[in-house]
Amino acid sequence: NAISVSMGQCTLPSDDGLCTGHMSNCQGCFEMTDLCFEYDNDDCSLEAVVDENGDLNFAAFGLCVDPNDPKEGYCLWSRNECPSTDTWVTPSRYEKSYNIEDFCTCDKVL
Repeated sequence: NAISVSMGQCTLPSDDGLCTGHMSNCQGCFEMTDLCFEYDNDDCSLEAVVDENGDLNFAAFGLCVDPNDPKEGYCLWSRNECPSTDTWVTPSRYEKSYNIEDFCTCDKVL
């Protein structure tokens, strides 16, 4: 059940409140500890929802890209799953779009 999956929220301004399941999806969390990620945030859910302001709130995940073929990338839950030979791209870096179809959402994660 997707509703019971624990979601957290990136806390750095560069992530604009991104909801995700792992701190490696947050911009700048590579060297930082829990200062950049709030675990188990009740405002975040795995499925897309419209909040009280009418904004679409959805969880996004990172993109693992083969540097030899940059057009080939695949969505993963966390950086830990991306081979060290590939490039990890956080959601706030790979797309400046507000279209949910452009993001690595849970249904696209391998």
